Amino acid sequence: MMHLSKSFFKYFIFFPGIVSIFFVIIFTFCNRTDYDLGYTLESKEEVIKKTFEMLKEGDSAGIDKILLSREQHNTMFWRHVGEPYISDKGMTANDAYNWMNMETRIAERELIFQLKGKNLSISKIECKRKPEIYGPFTLHLGCSLLVTDPESKSETITGIRSVLEYNGRFKLYHLRRE
Repeated sequence: MMHLSKSFFKYFIFFPGIVSIFFVIIFTFCNRTDYDLGYTLESKEEVIKKTFEMLKEGDSAGIDKILLSREQHNTMFWRHVGEPYISDKGMTANDAYNWMNMETRIAERELIFQLKGKNLSISKIECKRKPEIYGPFTLHLGCSLLVTDPESKSETITGIRSVLEYNGRFKLYHLRRE
């Protein structure tokens, strides 16, 4: 056992190239970012439009499909956000997801009640806040829709305000209460 350790150490001292390759391989496999987010869309605007249409239809199953899941949040996104970026120290990925999911479900019910069956069309979509970057993810925040009814009355919808981007593909991060 001692002989093996000395040999191993000797190779690391005399072959720095091997050491570099070893660390590159370890870093590459430990920090993989080729995540599969499942159902995604081509733009944040498309995510917002699709979510708006699903809310008008009362389609909770459709919203679940476009929404970041617990597994995706906890195993992919949280690795890059995590505890260092939140004010509540000690919060776990699961705690953060539970809080976010509770807020999403309340907002979803309120938005469905507000929008279901209404003849509204989107006039404008904008995301006013500067995007936040967490590793390979970009979080688009402060999004809102200006919607218009057939009588040209306008209303601003702010509940669909955060969209997650990864590798040029987009997914609903969560819904917020108006």
